[in-house]
Amino acid sequence: MKKISKELSNILYVSENEAINAEMERLKRTIRDLQDQLKRVRSQNFENESPPKTIAVNNNGTARYIPLSNIVMIEADSSYSTLYLTDGTKILTSRTLKYWCSEMKGHSDFIRPHRSFLINTAYIVAHRKSTRTIALAGGHVARVARDYKQQVNKHIYI
Repeated sequence: MKKISKELSNILYVSENEAINAEMERLKRTIRDLQDQLKRVRSQNFENESPPKTIAVNNNGTARYIPLSNIVMIEADSSYSTLYLTDGTKILTSRTLKYWCSEMKGHSDFIRPHRSFLINTAYIVAHRKSTRTIALAGGHVARVARDYKQQVNKHIYI
């Protein structure tokens, strides 16, 4: 007899079951609405984010954060790149120039005049059209490819 009474206590009446189902549906809708709001907020924050002002360079096992304003140019060397800084320092990295181009995306100061160079336009000293070269601060020189000439002319007013 006690066994039967325990089983009967677990039985829900139809009206109670309907109330629980209705409450579950309301909670599911609330969760979906909150998830949609979260997606919208995240996408707005992502759009409003300004590009980072520094890059992290792994140098001999140490992460070094370099302000973009200190980079004069980056030169490709097969699957390596050399960063030339304003203080005369050269840093060899195991990253490709393509990687650095993607890191600099959104920074209008950097242009790619040649497939082997990424330069900071703030440090351009001279542009020689006859030799298709750009002289940069610190005595650095970058070549200008014919395919990239139009991009360079947009940033250099001569």
